[in-house]
Amino acid sequence: MLAVYGSGGPRGGLLALQSGVIVQAVLTWINAIGLFVVAHIALQSEGLKRADEMIMAGTSDGDGVPVSLRLTFLCVLAGSVALLFGSLAACFGSAMKRRLPLVIFVFISFFVGLFYLASVVIMEDMKMVVVPTMKRQIAEMCEPDMYQNFVYQLEMKNADLTCELVSRPTEPPQSGYSESGRRLLARPSTSKSLQAATGKSETRRLSEDEDGKKKKKVVPPPLCGALCDERVKLIKAMGGCKTLKYMCEATTNGTPAVAERVEYYADFVSGYCGAFAIFIFLNGMSGTWLLYALVTGRVGKKAGGVICWKILFPCCAPTRSTADDGSKWSRSALE
Repeated sequence: MLAVYGSGGPRGGLLALQSGVIVQAVLTWINAIGLFVVAHIALQSEGLKRADEMIMAGTSDGDGVPVSLRLTFLCVLAGSVALLFGSLAACFGSAMKRRLPLVIFVFISFFVGLFYLASVVIMEDMKMVVVPTMKRQIAEMCEPDMYQNFVYQLEMKNADLTCELVSRPTEPPQSGYSESGRRLLARPSTSKSLQAATGKSETRRLSEDEDGKKKKKVVPPPLCGALCDERVKLIKAMGGCKTLKYMCEATTNGTPAVAERVEYYADFVSGYCGAFAIFIFLNGMSGTWLLYALVTGRVGKKAGGVICWKILFPCCAPTRSTADDGSKWSRSALE
């Protein structure tokens, strides 16, 4: 018994285990609150939402695994809530020497710890693979000429009403005169030189316009080939002009906000959730040790299988029959 409870005797060792589990449960509760707050903030992040739309649109054709950032953080949020209740159960079970609350705490600790470790692997893989691809797409789509062309195509051909939120020139891109040409024509000296060269006065020019002799120049629409159409469809699947505007205009320290948010939360999950998962596993081991001490301290030494059964399933554990000498076990509790 001293080997189980420690050198302070059965009562002192058991009290030390109870105190240790309570302290760990309190620390788990505090960390779970912090994780809950961060996960809630992540779910409200505009950058993370747009990144999720980019990932879903990019993997809709089966190229890549569609990992949902929103679903990942929803699970992180649910795990933190489970740890909050599990910590309270651990405090109650340890203080009152009740095995069922401790079993709940142990199961929650191991299950949530495994999920957090899986989240670390997912987010690290996303940081290494998805973020570089995302940055490359943003660089291509936000090139000035391509950006204006995409906006025009989305508004005119796909009836994207959110394109009104995007600032764009009055003329479609790649149409008529260039910017330098428009500036040149806007100069008075240039206009007079052109009039003198053609031998036409302003009055004659106006009369020709009134008579319909001079044809009005038709501005051709911007060109959009197969690759352009493919990109337009991709942007439309991402959310249209609203997402395109956010991708190209929202930045954090010179980095596109979409990619920066993914990197930030990936680092958070990899660091904080990874360390917290190890701490949770230690909590589960401490809870299991306390359960073992409670079981062996009450009924004495037993076979390993019976001890494991009583630790993991205290409600359904086999009980000692009062009719025999105590050397046999009945399954009356299971029937």
